[in-house]
Amino acid sequence: SDVCSSDLQEELFMHTHIKISADLARYNHINKKLIDMYHDASQRAGMSSSMFDILYSIVEMGDGCRQKDICQACYIPKQTVHSSIRKMAEDGYLTLESGRGREKLIYLTEKGKIITEENILPIIEAENKVFLQMGEQQSLIFLNLLEEYMTRLDKTMKDLPSNRSEERR
Repeated sequence: SDVCSSDLQEELFMHTHIKISADLARYNHINKKLIDMYHDASQRAGMSSSMFDILYSIVEMGDGCRQKDICQACYIPKQTVHSSIRKMAEDGYLTLESGRGREKLIYLTEKGKIITEENILPIIEAENKVFLQMGEQQSLIFLNLLEEYMTRLDKTMKDLPSNRSEERR
């Protein structure tokens, strides 16, 4: 499969001479593996990735958080969060209460608390354990470097010109 991806990469980029650096390839592999680990955890729990992320966010922010806060915490589109929360409420995991204006406050039901305790809390415990194993200094370095990469990439991507071709308009 490496030959295929190398051939494809060469074909796609042969006119631009842009190659994926070894560091970028390593980062992409690590990032995709992390995403896959959380996807696998949600699948083992019998829930969608969005349900997993919503329950995780509720643990992080506490009962009574707003749907808007969950969207921001998860980086999931508003409509996906809305439809997932509606289904989770229908399935008995959440209740929705009116907040200010049109806000909906989200609370775990007893069923929601049970699935969270069984499937989300063990993941959070594992994550916390890894940071403890890494130690305060390594954890700080790791997080600072990751944040710096994200900030620089965000700025660089925002500075890219729009590449919409005339025929797509």
